[in-house]
Amino acid sequence: MSSDARIFNFILYGNFTDEAIKNHMEDCQVNMTQMLRDTYRALQTNVNNIINDEYHTSIIKNGIDLFCILCDKLNFNKEEVEINRKRIKKLREPILAFLKKNSNSVLLDAANQLDEIVLDKNIDADALVTLIRKLIDNHEDVDIIKKFLNINKETLTKRNNELFDYVFFKSMTALETESRDIYYYITLLKLLYTSKVNKDKYLRHLHNSTSKNNLFSYEIYLIINGVKRGLNTDEILEKYGIMTNIPNGPLIKPNKKDCNDTIVSIDGNKTFLRDDGLSVRKDGNKYIVGIHVADAASAIEKNSVLDLNARNNYECKYMSGTRTRLFPNKVENELSLNEGKTRRTITLYVVLNDSGEILDYYIEKNNIIVSRNLTYLQSEAILNHLGNDELERNILDLLMLARALEKRNIRKEQYWEKKEKSKKIDNFRKLKSDVIVREFMGLYNLLIARTAKDAGIPFIYRVQDEEYISKTIEEMGMYVDDYTRKILDNIYLESKYSSVPSLHAGLGYTEYSHASDPLRRYPDFYDQYLLHQFYFKDMQCDFVQEEFEDLIQYCNQRSVELSLMRAEFNREARLVKRKK
Repeated sequence: MSSDARIFNFILYGNFTDEAIKNHMEDCQVNMTQMLRDTYRALQTNVNNIINDEYHTSIIKNGIDLFCILCDKLNFNKEEVEINRKRIKKLREPILAFLKKNSNSVLLDAANQLDEIVLDKNIDADALVTLIRKLIDNHEDVDIIKKFLNINKETLTKRNNELFDYVFFKSMTALETESRDIYYYITLLKLLYTSKVNKDKYLRHLHNSTSKNNLFSYEIYLIINGVKRGLNTDEILEKYGIMTNIPNGPLIKPNKKDCNDTIVSIDGNKTFLRDDGLSVRKDGNKYIVGIHVADAASAIEKNSVLDLNARNNYECKYMSGTRTRLFPNKVENELSLNEGKTRRTITLYVVLNDSGEILDYYIEKNNIIVSRNLTYLQSEAILNHLGNDELERNILDLLMLARALEKRNIRKEQYWEKKEKSKKIDNFRKLKSDVIVREFMGLYNLLIARTAKDAGIPFIYRVQDEEYISKTIEEMGMYVDDYTRKILDNIYLESKYSSVPSLHAGLGYTEYSHASDPLRRYPDFYDQYLLHQFYFKDMQCDFVQEEFEDLIQYCNQRSVELSLMRAEFNREARLVKRKK
């Protein structure tokens, strides 16, 4: 009888005592690590072809029981921990995809069992509980918390499921007070749930809550019962208050073109929403680069329906099969810097030498016409071809200057690499054309913020604290293995919005902003209102400082919410796609 047939029969019989496992290993002449591998292979065949009947369900449940028992008995080295993390993921995902369309409490329990397996037993789970509570109190990024939980899954059940209990009661408070923190806490509850939580206790508290019969209460109810993914994609958008059909509104039209620069835009292949364009001209030994950003605020009245709906949707998020948007399609088309069309911009002119030194800069309002809308790949082809017409020479000059800017701030480059690695951002970093866009949009965000700071006008700045988690762990005296060290070395802390210019630790700037994406992100759009009222002094926006501070708080909360929404939406869409 083959080893596959033997492990299948062992799983089917379901007797997993120590003696039975020992006898199986002796009969098959395998050690426990090999038995774990055989169990995984047998399970993978079954979970990839789930049949919803008692016989096949019991085989999967038995197999997962055995897999968990073997993992508990084994001590894994670093490489084996990573191998088994991948195995667990490959077993859970098809089960979760099946459960999206089928009700099966046995498979739900099995999936939750997999999520609770402890692989690395060297880390002190009690210390991790203390650390994670501190991260939760700081409203730290869920992805960071998840990484620390994965160090030792025993953390989930330590001290009578302390972490779940801690977050559950924070969720109850958020429900009662209608706090926007509820999005964050519900996401954490999904992360911290284990099959060992006291369901009756939490259901009783939920039943006694005054906040009943809403989508948040329903989702918490599902989580308590082990269902971590209970909403479909439409319900997820509803939960986060996203408007999918945004009504149109009136736009203020631009005047005729008054800028004669040769301007190009560089975007992804599928992009049709163009916030920015670039131009360059030579003046002796100096270069004057124009960074032209769509002036949406000059076309949309503040506190109009278009403005308020953009504030609600907040950010253009690209998700699996769809995207959210700030403005309706017609308005996007009217504001986007499409070639051949007259458009309003807020232009930053930067005077540079060929070593990337900033000699001067200033901003002004413009009416422009973009000469060419290029994709990254089209501009890459131009750079590789090295042609002699004006547009091709301009793009080559832009690359030369972008490379010079890049070399002047190594810290910035390291920061961007850490961010993209941490967030798994799809990008074109290997392309020369991406260097152009990345450097000049970053320069725009820096110098617009510096202009606002020097002028002493209200503005939304982007700030970032120094990484503090490593120091916290050191002060706790917590043991740090190679896996934990890797997490610490690659921690990316989210930046925040502030009314006060201060350090952006990752970039090393004392002032920075989000200003280059006004068609995709609300703070960029709102900053244009502030520039018009206080810098250009051509618009009256009824500014109130207290309301401004409230808006910044909202922007910080909404940024977190929509990051959670995107992750939740993509997981759900992936599971539905996998089921099909």
